[in-house]
Amino acid sequence: MQLSQMQLADGIASQGTISSLECFGALPCMRILEEIMNRLHLSLEDVMSINPASSALNNLQKELDNEHYRRVFDGLEKVNKNDFVFPKDKQRLLYLKASAYFHSGQIEDASFWCDQLMQIPDKDKDPLYHALVHTIKAQIWQQKNDLYKASVCFQNVEEFLLSKNDRNNELASSSMHGYVRMYQALAEHALMNQNPEKAQKYLRRAFKILHAEHSSLHLGELLIIDAEIAGERMLDKEKTASIIAAQRLYEIMPSPKLGRMLQNVSSKSRLFVSTNK
Repeated sequence: MQLSQMQLADGIASQGTISSLECFGALPCMRILEEIMNRLHLSLEDVMSINPASSALNNLQKELDNEHYRRVFDGLEKVNKNDFVFPKDKQRLLYLKASAYFHSGQIEDASFWCDQLMQIPDKDKDPLYHALVHTIKAQIWQQKNDLYKASVCFQNVEEFLLSKNDRNNELASSSMHGYVRMYQALAEHALMNQNPEKAQKYLRRAFKILHAEHSSLHLGELLIIDAEIAGERMLDKEKTASIIAAQRLYEIMPSPKLGRMLQNVSSKSRLFVSTNK
């Protein structure tokens, strides 16, 4: 819909408000924003995709996926929390903080930001980020050898994923890696509980998402888990094949986490794996 600033502002806000929104991404209060959205026939997702605050979070998510943690922390320091109008963005910011601290090994800081997100009132909670932060919290409990509390957190994750099973075609590409992370963590948890069949089920779902998105991000990590499942089933040829495939991916796209996983799996097997980069 083509409207002038004056036409868009008519009866809603001043022309200056519209100009600030268009030129600088300055978002008005929620009431005015909703009226503008209705006049332009835009959804909340449409507005969020052009919101500079959301765009900053998208960039931080990409840095996090690529394990550039220093860049994530630098970016988080520059984020102005007052720029976030939508509860979803605020929750995403908390999740990014929890995830960055967790994956860089700062467990207590990660736990703090997980708790901050979990304390958000139910009426405002975004189910995706609620499930993602439960995934991190579960992994923290695992590292503290409290598998019971980890299982309680993972139950929340499983319930969320179960609600999505019949609507997988609705998974947004922007959150795709979050779903992969959840399935990966569930598979690892199942292995810790000596349930390779359940681990394989979760792993297949993670592979399916990557295949649908034509993505190889985290693929090496999934292959290591696949190797561990094969090892539990005494399938030595399959285990070796998965480790070699993960090694080749590591040579193309070296990743600190994949490197650690390769070293760990090689220490348990007779296969030598090089992670010298």
